[in-house]
Amino acid sequence: MLNQELDHEKQLAAMNRVARLGYLSREAPDCPRGTLEDAAEERPVGAYSSFNIFQFEDTFSRSREDKSQNKLRIAAAQVLGEFGGKDQARVLEFVLRSNSQPEEVRIAAAYALANIGGPTAKVGLMRAVEDTRFESIRLSAICGLCDLITRGWELYQLCS
Repeated sequence: MLNQELDHEKQLAAMNRVARLGYLSREAPDCPRGTLEDAAEERPVGAYSSFNIFQFEDTFSRSREDKSQNKLRIAAAQVLGEFGGKDQARVLEFVLRSNSQPEEVRIAAAYALANIGGPTAKVGLMRAVEDTRFESIRLSAICGLCDLITRGWELYQLCS
C-alpha cells in the first residue's frame, strides 16, 4: 500500500511539474492558447516529460470510485489544457459533460477546455452553463467562455 501511495504521489508531482512547465513555456501565459473559433495546436509533451499525451487522456478512464485518483485527473486536465489540441478538447468536453466524473474534475476540464479553445470548447462550455446540478461547473464554464471571448488578460492589459 505504501509503495502504491508513493507511486501515486510521484506521478502527481510529475504531472503538476509538466503542467507548470507547459504554462511557463507558452508565448502568452495569461491568455488562453486558443480562441473561440480556433483550437490551439497540440504541443509535444516529450520536451518536458517522458509522458506522452495519451497517458494523460487515459487517466480519466481509471476507476471513478477511487477518490485518490481525482487529484491525478485534475492534473491530467491541466496538462491537456497546456499541451492539447482539438483531439484533447474532445476528451475534455466528454469529461466536462460526464455526470460520472466528480465535480472538481469537471471544473478542471472546463478550465483546460477554455485554454485549448475552438468549436468543441465553445459547445462544451455552453452546454456546461446549462448544467443545473452544480453551480460551480456553470460558473467555471462562464469564466472559460469569458476568457476565450476576451483573450484572458489581454482585455486588462489594454486598460492599463
